[in-house]
Amino acid sequence: MRLFDDTQRVYHGPRKHSEPSFDYLNRSARDEASGIRELLECWARRLPDAGKKDVVERLRSRDDAQHCGALLELYCGELLRAHGLSLEPHPTTETEKRKHPDFLVRMGTEPICYVECTLAGDPMLDTARQARLNEVLDGLDQLDPKRFSIIVEVQAVGGSSPSTRKLRSEIESWLCELEGTRLSGAGTDVEPCSVHTWRMNGWALTFRAFARSQKQSGVRRRGMAGHTYGMRYGDSSGRLRKALEQKAKHYGDLTLPYIVAVNFLDDVIEDYDVMEALFGDARYRISTTTEEATEERAPNGLWTSTRGYRYRRVSGVLLINNLTPWTLRKATAVLWHHPAPRHALEPSIWRIPQMLPDKSQDTMVQRDGARPSLLLGLERTRDS
Repeated sequence: MRLFDDTQRVYHGPRKHSEPSFDYLNRSARDEASGIRELLECWARRLPDAGKKDVVERLRSRDDAQHCGALLELYCGELLRAHGLSLEPHPTTETEKRKHPDFLVRMGTEPICYVECTLAGDPMLDTARQARLNEVLDGLDQLDPKRFSIIVEVQAVGGSSPSTRKLRSEIESWLCELEGTRLSGAGTDVEPCSVHTWRMNGWALTFRAFARSQKQSGVRRRGMAGHTYGMRYGDSSGRLRKALEQKAKHYGDLTLPYIVAVNFLDDVIEDYDVMEALFGDARYRISTTTEEATEERAPNGLWTSTRGYRYRRVSGVLLINNLTPWTLRKATAVLWHHPAPRHALEPSIWRIPQMLPDKSQDTMVQRDGARPSLLLGLERTRDS
């Protein structure tokens, strides 16, 4: 069963904002896309026959969540094999729930743990609003930005789709006016030479025009140089905790260590975000007599409560950051161990970086390990 279509590809352009990830990867003629297809095709061939059809179908899905979920399973399978481990997909457990985790992992013939994969991310908008925004961004990418690099800040997305033709016409008129003015020395790499805000029916978009330098005079693939979102509160730890909690209670009490592998689909997640997700939000207690502040954690983490450690069935969390087909070489993976698990993981098995509990200091300490890209043979040499 092939993952990608066997066809001649001629499209070298960028992905449309509204285009499903798999569709673009399947049609792109770029050299990088060809390399990714070859790698994923190789990985898919190594899938156990019992689970191959399901994973391939979800990888080909036009639903990006399904696609990313299947990619995570494929990636984790390869990462586990790189540790010398073997996999049984969707095993039957002996718990009262009789559900099927993604993998039963063995070392030789000995079962050592279960692994379940899940996604956590940063949904900026609900599905319908994101679809309307993608349509607008695709329309804006068709305009000619002339001598400028245009960044659009998305401040609000309306409840209905605007006319992208009229919006593009308004922005092109604004750029034509700028083109006719003297802009020598106007603006810098960080300061725009002009700003234009468009509002209509609940929409609010702010466009910033930056004068392009001679060094930037190359072939343009998009009308917009990029887009950003207005100021917002980013609760990375909360989103991670929510995703993990859903899997923590899913299978009941297993007879082996249980790892939840999570792909955090955001630009970056820091160790302090993970600490808050697992061990509770950081807070400060201030003495009313000495006015000294002491840092402590609220008992609201995945693994903490007012009664002590909880979800001890989750022996570890394998955190993978921002894994997509285009980030396979630079995605990071760290295995966080529960301080008091019902079934402990053996640290010596794992070659990737780990965070291990130091009970004498009541903290987590890092054990260095190999980069996933090195274990998977994805490191580029200097000659490549």
